Amino acid sequence: MIDQYTLQENLVVETAPGKPGFDLEFSFMILGDNHTEQTLAGQNFLCLGFEPGISGLVDWQAGQRILKFDIHITVEAFVNAIAHCLELVDPKLRQFLEHSDNIDCFQMGVNTPAMCTIIYQILN
Repeated sequence: MIDQYTLQENLVVETAPGKPGFDLEFSFMILGDNHTEQTLAGQNFLCLGFEPGISGLVDWQAGQRILKFDIHITVEAFVNAIAHCLELVDPKLRQFLEHSDNIDCFQMGVNTPAMCTIIYQILN
């Protein structure tokens, strides 16, 4: 998913309970700041997606150009995709995947030059 816009007014989005979603979200903030998820431009995070019965609010500020790139995937599909190289995965990420039912969100850190190169290749 690619979010690319500039809001003219503040926006609060409410997610409704009972709507199942994806399992994992890899989110990369390129421009703008995501105050709700506490992610600034140039940062990224991995978190669990929306669960049935869970609701929440996402607050976006007016006047800020937003460029955000997300990858949404199920835990099972992700683990299957990396199964051949699971031993190369960061130990913290492996722990997150193994115990994802007990963790709401896992902050990964700063977008690396390699990440940015791939993201811009996809965007262009």
